[in-house]
Amino acid sequence: MYKVYSTSKSNRKLIDKILSDDILGRQTVVYKEGSTFGLKDDVLVVLIEGPQEIFERVSGITEDAFSEIEKAKSEEIYRKIKDEESEAESGMGFIFD
Repeated sequence: MYKVYSTSKSNRKLIDKILSDDILGRQTVVYKEGSTFGLKDDVLVVLIEGPQEIFERVSGITEDAFSEIEKAKSEEIYRKIKDEESEAESGMGFIFD
């Protein structure tokens, strides 16, 4: 399961808090500039993948500072991030072949 959130760049420390959490830090957490996905320049997009039960923990850490992005846009963002990762992985394979 995954969720895609948006937050202000001023909340960057909350992402660090998620990454340093003993449970959330083991999940897939990707953050990117919102402008990459057609959002405002002062926005960060945060993708978190993991089991359903971790999202309560995310809410506890972020309180109301993160907003879940609506379904259609979050699917688009998720697809773009995964495509980027696939391209990067195939590029690395080419280097080591």
